[in-house]
Amino acid sequence: MTPIIVFLDIGHGDKGAGEPHDPGATFDGRVERTEAEDYARRLGELLAAEPGVRVVTLGTGPYSRRHQAVTTQAGAARGIYLQCHLNAGRGTYALIRPDARSQQGARAAALVAAALDAALPEVTSHRSDPLYPSNAAAQAAGRKTEGVGSWWTRGFNCIDGVWSAPKVCGLVIEPGFIDAPGHVSLWTPEGRQRVAEAIAAGLLQWRATL
Repeated sequence: MTPIIVFLDIGHGDKGAGEPHDPGATFDGRVERTEAEDYARRLGELLAAEPGVRVVTLGTGPYSRRHQAVTTQAGAARGIYLQCHLNAGRGTYALIRPDARSQQGARAAALVAAALDAALPEVTSHRSDPLYPSNAAAQAAGRKTEGVGSWWTRGFNCIDGVWSAPKVCGLVIEPGFIDAPGHVSLWTPEGRQRVAEAIAAGLLQWRATL
């Protein structure tokens, strides 16, 4: 089995000197950063138990510094960089966004999406979406652009800095909505464990294709 490095980066958090702490979305006492940190920790424990998988946890400082850490530590090794988030806006779906220019990103996203679909009946579907280069392309695919230059701009800067690591692909993972009534069960300890197990299953399936 191909050895890989998994970089777990918890979204938001402390972005750097002089910057206020960014908790991400909050709702009814739940905080995105805290929930994502918990499912990422559980995911890291599951993956670290697999032979040939090295887990590196990030999560503080500006995203550019986190991306530089990926490039420095990965070198020419194969790996995957995960930005762990939650969505907000009371949707029923979830998103796994690959960087279309990263190696293996689309395949990894599709396998993680399928694993989450199978494990989380609370979520109607997990979409593994490509990069849309323009508003027109995003609208043609049925994605709301919200007035930005590209639908993907909302998550693009989370992972674009890992391109310089030649064999590392990047994903932004939002396995559910922090404020969706139907997703409340995901933000219990048992629910976060199911989220972690599903993501791990998808990533290990992706590893088997390398």
